[in-house]
Amino acid sequence: MNAITLDKTEFTPRVLLDHVNFKFEIEGESSPEDARQFYAPLLKWIDDFGSYLHFLYSNSPKTAKRNIVFTFHLDYVTSSSLKNIYDLLMKIESLKPFTDQLTIRWLHDADDEDMQDNGVEFAKMVKLPFEVVSA
Repeated sequence: MNAITLDKTEFTPRVLLDHVNFKFEIEGESSPEDARQFYAPLLKWIDDFGSYLHFLYSNSPKTAKRNIVFTFHLDYVTSSSLKNIYDLLMKIESLKPFTDQLTIRWLHDADDEDMQDNGVEFAKMVKLPFEVVSA
């Protein structure tokens, strides 16, 4: 499995999904023309990461489970992106059995009430520790 590293563009966020260094970040604007197409590889990557974690811990029980933090810091999202981010959060939630602690950090700019509200709503939907933090 390979890490996913995508640079931020005018319409898509910077993405870092790095299973080797356990760094998971999505940052920027999410308003791609086709949100489903943009998020599909990320959703698949989370599935593959779950398989990787399962393999890692079932084949080496002495391997310590890790604390995992997924950080989101989005400036703007379209409604279609929100749907795909929700799907991504649900996939991330499925990783819980393979971790000691799995946390979502939802960063928002201090004056961005919309992104704060989005974080609060997602926090209600996800059965994980979910931090909504002013950045």
